[in-house]
This record gives sequence, structure tokens and C-alpha cells, in this order.
Amino acid sequence: MKWRALAAVLGVWATGVSATADQDAPKPGEADNRSTWPGIRLNLEDRWVDLEATVVLREGEWVELLACTPNSREHESVLTVDAKPSHVHLALLALGLEPGQPRTARRVGQEWVSEGPSGPPVAVSVVTSDEDGEETQTPASRWIVRQKSGEPLADEPWVFAGSRFVKLNQQDIYAADLNGSVVSIVNFGDEVLARRTDLTNQTDAQAFDANTEAIPPIGTRVILRLKPLDDDAPADVEQRSAGLGDK
Repeated sequence: MKWRALAAVLGVWATGVSATADQDAPKPGEADNRSTWPGIRLNLEDRWVDLEATVVLREGEWVELLACTPNSREHESVLTVDAKPSHVHLALLALGLEPGQPRTARRVGQEWVSEGPSGPPVAVSVVTSDEDGEETQTPASRWIVRQKSGEPLADEPWVFAGSRFVKLNQQDIYAADLNGSVVSIVNFGDEVLARRTDLTNQTDAQAFDANTEAIPPIGTRVILRLKPLDDDAPADVEQRSAGLGDK
């Protein structure tokens, strides 16, 4: 399984806890004030993963990711996250999730056949704090709008696709660590969390933009919260309405 390969490559236990820091693993009831990996707070009791993040884009020509890592795809991503993508993967494993796969394409005869991203559904929210420390949690989809209609994305889940491995200098490398794709809006084929859509970074025709009015100033520190959902969560609107002009 992919997650076993990831654990082996990173030298960690399959439970998602560092083999060199088992004593630091969070336990139910104290997960809110324990950190397992840099930039990540794992809450086992309430079953969510919090990622420390920074607003890096509020307006531009278009966006294709919600979150990436620094020095990767900031020109098309609203947020950067401090955490290493493979550590985000491990944190979701620690909540009991098993990844699916990113979108793939293969040639069958003279045609290319694509298979959309799969995996357990995950609600993605942005947690912001005001001057008094009062927190507000907003579905991350409301930070993204459709270019043609100006409407925010539907409040529907992402899926834990789990990126993939690539060979680099004869070593297996977690692709999202290499390319920075953490939470995508369209498919790159290497993201940790993907939307259930057939659109890719080659076919989206600059369909999406940042919802400037909803996003705090550049440099604002926020929390990106990942919370597993039931498996019967609905598929994304693009999958149900392929071919519509406002995708």
C-alpha cells in the first residue's frame, strides 16, 4: 500500500508517529497542545489536523491551489503551509484515513483514459483569529470564486488523494514534497488533497480566482483545518456537471 511505502521512505511507524519521538505523540484529550511534526497540530480526540499557514495571494489572474509549500507555487495559491506535505499525509494516517490516489491518465489504444482523484472525503476550513483571539472557522471553498460567475465554490469536501512517489537520483521521493502541492483546486496529479473534478492545471482555462473580499491581508497567519468526513459525502459539482461553461 502507498501509505506503507511512505512510512518506510520517511522512516516512521505506520501509526504516523515519528520513530525517534514516540514520547512526543499527542494523546486524546491533550492533542490541542501537542505538536508531532513542524507546522502541524494533531487533534486525535476531535479528529482533525491543523496546519499553520500564511496568506500569500488575495488577487491575481487566477488560482489553481488553495495551499502549497513556500517557494513552490505561490503565484497560483492563496496560502502557503509551514508543514512538509508528507507530514500532512502522515497526520491524516494517524487519524485512521487511508489515501486514494490523485487523478491519473493512461493510454488505451489511440485514446487517453483519465481516472479522477479518489480517497476519503476531508472538510477543509480556514480558522482566523481577531484581535481579541476570537476564532472564526470558514469553509475554505468560500475563499475561491469562479471567474465567470463570481460565485464561490460549493461547500463540498476535498479527498485525501495522498500524492504519489517519483524517482529522483534513484530514490523514491514523495511528489508533493518536491512540487509543493498540498491542497489543490484543479488536478496536478501530485497533490495531498484534491477536489473531485476532471479539471486539471492544463484544462481549467483559468476558471478560478481568489475571493479577495473574503481573504485577510497578505502575511496574515491562519490555520488550515482538515477534518475527515463520512464516506458518503457528495461528489464535487464539476463531476456532476461536466461540460458546463462556468466551470
